[in-house]
Amino acid sequence: VSRDAQYKVTEYYGVPSIDFGSHLLDVIEREGKVYTDYAPDTLHPGDNGYAVVTEYILANIDPMLDKAYDEATGLIPHTMPEKLSPKATDGADILYASSLSDLKLDGFEIVKEPHDRFPEYLKSEKCGSSFSFSFEGVGFGFYRASGDTGCDFGVTIDGGEEIKVESWDRHVRSFHRMGAAIVTKDLPYGKHTVSVRVICDSDVKTLIGGIFAC
Repeated sequence: VSRDAQYKVTEYYGVPSIDFGSHLLDVIEREGKVYTDYAPDTLHPGDNGYAVVTEYILANIDPMLDKAYDEATGLIPHTMPEKLSPKATDGADILYASSLSDLKLDGFEIVKEPHDRFPEYLKSEKCGSSFSFSFEGVGFGFYRASGDTGCDFGVTIDGGEEIKVESWDRHVRSFHRMGAAIVTKDLPYGKHTVSVRVICDSDVKTLIGGIFAC
């Protein structure tokens, strides 16, 4: 499903793409193997899986580059059509806590050290902690620690009804990871005020790496 959705986008914008997932499945079937022989965790390829993927990419990427580059003139211009969707988040940005001039913290603190893919993060170890900020756009979300023992969040936008954002992730049962929670992309364009509070039964360490705004 996700591959077909990506193909719809790449074909519309004329972006070259390589479906190495289908190729890996073909190799597995041809060799009479099972998927976990090449992807031990059922998702990410192991060394032998990446070897198959890499070989396939290298065999297919040169023709793509040839179409995008001319030895005499350099890169060939690419004309972009109108947006495929009016809700396309091509103007999205990641906002970090220290860059928010009106950020208010209650029980949270800014930790200025790298974590996962983020240069800093918000941390709380108390249930009921909260923070608020404002942004300009039509939607937002945030990257938070996600897993089977994490807390949930209550989000209020412009003083409206609270929205519950769950952190439990059915894909992660034995460890935590940073995952995106897109709260909304349907707000009228303009400046909006957001309040986020921690919902949990007992105190738990909470991490928020970055805020997604569009």
